Amino acid sequence: MAGMDHSAADAVVMLDSDLQHPPELIPQFVRRWEDGADIVQAIRNDGRDIHPAKRLTSRWFYLLFEKIGAVDLQVGAADFRLMSARIVRIFQTQMREHNPFLRGLVGWVGFRVDYISFVPAQRTKGRSKYRARRCSISH
Repeated sequence: MAGMDHSAADAVVMLDSDLQHPPELIPQFVRRWEDGADIVQAIRNDGRDIHPAKRLTSRWFYLLFEKIGAVDLQVGAADFRLMSARIVRIFQTQMREHNPFLRGLVGWVGFRVDYISFVPAQRTKGRSKYRARRCSISH
């Protein structure tokens, strides 16, 4: 959110800092944006090296979100995307959530979304913060 708040660019690319989102896809994102997409969303295709429990709980999350959410959230949607200035301005001025769920909110604002699939690179440093037991809803 801080990056979007300070952006005056024509488009913004968001990616995680864990080196699993391939920056070499960014030129494809830009081409799709130049062709009229306001959002170019990366869709993660997990490889066999991802633990089956992680793949299963991730799939359940997307399917549950599809059933109860008011947003078309594609299975595997990552926090790797390009957003046009028009979308960024909406977040700067209207979407001031305290703890935003960007994967859901980005699609919720509307406008044209294009999708690009990718296989995440192997994690080279650190460990995933994902833990199945931490996925419970807190009050």
